[in-house]
Amino acid sequence: MIFSLIFFIANWFIGKSLIQLFNIELKIISNVFAVVLGTVLSTLVIFLAALFFGLNILTIIIAIFLLILCSILILKKKGIDLDFYELSIKKNKIEILFFTTIFIFLVIFFTNSIFQDKNTITAGNRLVWTDWPIHIAITSSFSKGNNFPPQNPQYANQLITYPFFSDFLSAILQTLGSSLKISLVLPAIILTFSSISILYYLGRLITNHSKIALLGVTIGIFWGGIGFLYFFGDILQSAHPLQ
Repeated sequence: MIFSLIFFIANWFIGKSLIQLFNIELKIISNVFAVVLGTVLSTLVIFLAALFFGLNILTIIIAIFLLILCSILILKKKGIDLDFYELSIKKNKIEILFFTTIFIFLVIFFTNSIFQDKNTITAGNRLVWTDWPIHIAITSSFSKGNNFPPQNPQYANQLITYPFFSDFLSAILQTLGSSLKISLVLPAIILTFSSISILYYLGRLITNHSKIALLGVTIGIFWGGIGFLYFFGDILQSAHPLQ
């Protein structure tokens, strides 16, 4: 897992250099957006390299090294500005409480979404049971089957038409030594939290009001309806709500 965390830290650094290169003013979500931007770029570069050299540790290390080298050159030319945005706890206590709650929820939710031992993989909820098997199959086809150019693991000699880059990202983490669970859960937590943060920032830009932005994010999280009540109802009825 340590190498997967280093991978995302490297992506943050790469993303910061791109933000500096294009003079993007993001302020409060600069570091969050940097992680997303860097992850997208590094995943794309590693995928292109894997088409020719296969997906292995050496391919990943060389690709990340070259991206970091380019990032250093960019920051050297544009000036290094890696400072974190100063956030007033007193003025932004509602936002801090909201995002802290969201982060804790995401960690609990995703870490309990899938369980793995030597012989079995157990789904933690209905969504995982119906949706994640195909993602696991695609991820494994990259990390264990050298599936380049990508073919659909369910249909012989058929190219994948499904957006598979999130699965390829998990395959990268597996190649770096992460377990199946970590390779699925870690990017889910990081990128979901990042998406919610970016959605909040977009709401602030449009409305110029943080409370309205938070309301918009809340509506978005619950898909604009009250179906989430069934989810909480299942938790309350469960004998082991956190397992």
